[in-house]
Amino acid sequence: MWLNRSLLLRRSTLSVRHASSFLSLGLCSELCDALQAKGITTPTDIQAKTITAALKGANVICTDTTGSGKTLAYLLPVVERLRQAEKALLAKQTNSEIPLKREVSRPKVLVLVPSRELGIQVGAVARDLAHFSKFSSTVITGGSAHKPQKMALNRPLDILVATPGRLATFLKNGHVFVSRVEYVIIDEADTLLDRKMGFRSIMDEVLKPVEASAAAKNRKVQYLLAAATVKPPMDEVFSKSFKDLKWVSGNTVHQTPRSITEEFIRVPGSDGKHAALRESLSLWNKGKSIVFCNSTASCRSTEHMLHEHGYRSTSLHGDIPPVVRKKNFGAFTSSEASILVCTDLAARGLDMEAVDHVINFDFPKSSVDYLHRAGRTGRAGKRGVVTSLITKHDAATARLLADAKGRHQPIADMSKDGTLKLSKFNPFKEKTDDASKPNKLALHPRHKGTRKIKPHKLRTVRK
Repeated sequence: MWLNRSLLLRRSTLSVRHASSFLSLGLCSELCDALQAKGITTPTDIQAKTITAALKGANVICTDTTGSGKTLAYLLPVVERLRQAEKALLAKQTNSEIPLKREVSRPKVLVLVPSRELGIQVGAVARDLAHFSKFSSTVITGGSAHKPQKMALNRPLDILVATPGRLATFLKNGHVFVSRVEYVIIDEADTLLDRKMGFRSIMDEVLKPVEASAAAKNRKVQYLLAAATVKPPMDEVFSKSFKDLKWVSGNTVHQTPRSITEEFIRVPGSDGKHAALRESLSLWNKGKSIVFCNSTASCRSTEHMLHEHGYRSTSLHGDIPPVVRKKNFGAFTSSEASILVCTDLAARGLDMEAVDHVINFDFPKSSVDYLHRAGRTGRAGKRGVVTSLITKHDAATARLLADAKGRHQPIADMSKDGTLKLSKFNPFKEKTDDASKPNKLALHPRHKGTRKIKPHKLRTVRK
């Protein structure tokens, strides 16, 4: 199944200055064939920049608008580096008949994501790439049964996609080990590393063992971060947390897509919002709509009102059990329900196909949230509409957003280039980190800090 994630893999209309093809960026023919099979021949701007930086071994944070292809931007170079390292090990062997030893439950790549839904999507992209460039991957997330995930880990593994909470639990219980991790990818990094979002303590439980194991073996870990937006103080958090982190950004970072129409409707007060919402839905009554609220209470009352008026709607917020969330999300993606009422849980990372209309029933608390919400529509060159219901408390912020849109500039409270405390990646000055030269320590089956591997836990793989 190739993502409606297909949005990530579709040819982009963004300008590309760094390369005209994935092959010229340094990717192997197998990965290029995987992309070619889906009609993708030209990298987007953010893909070209991120792949170039990552293949040189830099720690990278890539930022661009939602739907610009950041999943491929971080997966492709990591898969390429894994392939190069394995080829180098095979070439170094004196006896080519002896297979390489691979250990179970010990991934080389961690991909950390904030939600179960995003984890499934990233895992699907990885599986599609693996059809052409052979590697193994699996997904472990909260909201799913433990036993099948434990069984999936009980095999040689290259890439593990995980939510931090489930990964931390499995680390404590000895179902997965980080002693071989060489690459850490953090998707939606501005969410996972922000203490206000509640993930940071769990992230520390995952990242500290990775760093300790790498330090004990004198092995470098490469970090790749992805986010739609970066603004103070998160830029300082990133720069302090990851050594020599380089920033690459797309041409449209911190801007809403030009393919969307944005309208701001003034309402007299909270009492008039439901009537304004119904009027907006009647004006734009074709296709799918997402209605964003700032709280679960607002979600519940809004969905109840829509049901009473005969609308086919469903909801998604943090108080809904994971099984029901999966069912509701499936109802919306399959068009069984044409309206999704949700909190910002659905604003980040999730790839929803053919969303025609986004309505900010409650005006977002920050311009970052506005960007994420607006990015749910107008994807892959399609047109979209973003309607915001504005009370007098929201008027000043809405005016700044409208002005920035008119000037095609980053929205008002975003830092301009040069003011963020992150160094931009310069492809002409950065030294190349030779991925084809494997770390000698990685050839040994046991190292300090790693549990002894039982004989039945060893697997072999033939060339």
